[in-house]
Amino acid sequence: MLDEKEKEKENVKEENKKLWKEIKEIVEQEENIDKKRIYWLGNASCNAPNEEAMIAKLLDDGLLFCNSRKYIDDDKMQPETLVLFLNCNDVFVWGCADAEEITLKELPELFKLHEKNPASGSTQWVCIKRNQKPQKPMEKWLKENNGWNETLEALPENEYEIYLKEKRENKNENSV
Repeated sequence: MLDEKEKEKENVKEENKKLWKEIKEIVEQEENIDKKRIYWLGNASCNAPNEEAMIAKLLDDGLLFCNSRKYIDDDKMQPETLVLFLNCNDVFVWGCADAEEITLKELPELFKLHEKNPASGSTQWVCIKRNQKPQKPMEKWLKENNGWNETLEALPENEYEIYLKEKRENKNENSV
């Protein structure tokens, strides 16, 4: 009886070795294949977003990052959960670490803008969400790199730029 159990264990080990060898071969072959995720589900009449694939792409492209935090639900503190943020460092204020929360409802629009213009789509999205233009150096860069549009032009001025302008004006008034 013991011999049969030993033989069964050996058979399982051999099967596992074969399986892992097959998996390794598949993975090696896949590295040479251009992988394409499906970002939209459905057909022409129903084009629903595949949020998980969109999140994976935006994470892979370095636009989104995860963090965790507690939240309040029904007036009770809940345990920590993962939260997704869009990295928007230096968009609104120079030398400033900044991030914008993103919800599943907002994800498809961010994804569309990023796919349309990978260099500036996320910047356009966050400016629209915050309802303000980026700081002047970023505005200049967007204009030079075909990332500026009528929507951005119509946004209110950057709050930090307004602050700097007021500070300069006050300094000039005090020096006269």
